[in-house]
Amino acid sequence: MESSIPNRPDPDGSAQMPAIDLSILNSMTDGDLEFIQELAETFITDTSMRLNHLRQIVADEDAEALRREAHAIKGSCGNFGATYMAKVAFQLEQFGADGKITEVRAVLNSLEAEFERVRKQATDLPRAA
Repeated sequence: MESSIPNRPDPDGSAQMPAIDLSILNSMTDGDLEFIQELAETFITDTSMRLNHLRQIVADEDAEALRREAHAIKGSCGNFGATYMAKVAFQLEQFGADGKITEVRAVLNSLEAEFERVRKQATDLPRAA
């Protein structure tokens, strides 16, 4: 498995793709702003807890727990439209499956940084009137 973090579009950050693919959210919710807001709040709360748990798993060097938790994060990211974050979570999942727990810190840092981008965009989503 390649250990590099998936390439971000536009590495200098001047024209990065959105952290959330809104077409995924819109197709899942039929554009219902209230439902999108509920999903965003749930995603942020759940993912924050999962990232805290993931940090503890890495500290405990538990490869199987890393695989399971990263898999869960990957799925929720994909469902929410956080596609790049899902790719980074998949990379963590692979590290866990391969038992390479000591090599994940940089990827975990990337996952956390991408989560901050997702959180910011989710906070800025339009709200129902």
